Amino acid sequence: MEKQEISQSINKVSMNLYAQLKKSDDNLFISPVSIFVALTMVYLGARKKTEEQLRNFLHLTIPQRRLHLKIRELTNLLLNEGNTTISLANSIWADLAYELSESFLYIIDENYQGAIYKEDFNNVDYVCEMINNWVSENTKKKINQIISPYSFDPNLKLILLNAIYFNGKWKSVFKEKNTQEASFYLSDKTTKPVLLMYLMEKFLYFENDELQVLGLPYQDNVGSKQVSSYSMIIFLPKGKGSLERIEELLSLENIEKYIKRLVEKKVKIYIPKFKIETKYELKKDLTEMGLILPFTSEADFSGIIDGSKSIPPMIGDIIHKAFVEVNEEGTEAAAVTMIAMVPKAPPSQREIPIFRADHPFMFIIRDSNTKTILFMGKLSNP
Repeated sequence: MEKQEISQSINKVSMNLYAQLKKSDDNLFISPVSIFVALTMVYLGARKKTEEQLRNFLHLTIPQRRLHLKIRELTNLLLNEGNTTISLANSIWADLAYELSESFLYIIDENYQGAIYKEDFNNVDYVCEMINNWVSENTKKKINQIISPYSFDPNLKLILLNAIYFNGKWKSVFKEKNTQEASFYLSDKTTKPVLLMYLMEKFLYFENDELQVLGLPYQDNVGSKQVSSYSMIIFLPKGKGSLERIEELLSLENIEKYIKRLVEKKVKIYIPKFKIETKYELKKDLTEMGLILPFTSEADFSGIIDGSKSIPPMIGDIIHKAFVEVNEEGTEAAAVTMIAMVPKAPPSQREIPIFRADHPFMFIIRDSNTKTILFMGKLSNP
């Protein structure tokens, strides 16, 4: 029950973040799980009003003493999925002179399997190289840099990192010979050429007057026809309708409602091959969303440090980088979150529906067992 509560918390954070970041016409891609897990590591060391504000922002209903164990149980469930490769890694990087609380380090090690690194932060080039190597290794080289010597704050004493990597093969693979060049209709009514993949197969499908919803499952094991619990769900405006209108409709409750209404039927689908790479510096966005105290000198993260030897930190910024690639074989996605801390109308049965994603759409990658949204995005401009 508590694992479901955490999934709901992740999904609520995901919808709130999407609503904040969607304001641009650019492509959008985030991993709510990565951001959530990074923030719960910080939450572990938060106290008083800072703890309360983080708890409210993360929609947490589970007491702090049980939360981190339940996150470990949830991530173990997410990582156990046959042929779908998914990995989640955490690490903490602290300056040699910065003394961390033993109880904080114990819980990070026990429940987040977090690697702890103590480095001389005066050696900026070396520290950046080590951190970027860790990021590259844990995202299978899809994200190679999260920090550079030029952006390294000289006051930096503590860095928390979360990286997630996903690689899923479609249950029904698209044949490359069926992929053809076509036009993708942008929101400003102009077009650009894309490679559109085609497949006619039985898929989970739903439509109403405003949108079409398609579930693209990943396979469980190599050569197996068993379906993984992971799938990509695409929300496509009907006709060449506005994505903004669909985004208004897609509350978390409505997403779950549409997913429950998906039924298996034969569908002709056209999906663009695409790749999205994003980088977000989230301090401004999270502050606008109400998470203010952790970024100020009023922050209380005294649970992170050994109070007798180090000054309690505050969050300088939260950097989130993400990558997704969709092709005939399947989907590859990765994301990394860095928290830098410094001191202070349905058709008839005979018709085969056509799902033609040649205009902007929203998508999620979701685990059906836990109902957790791992990744979320929109394709506005392939």
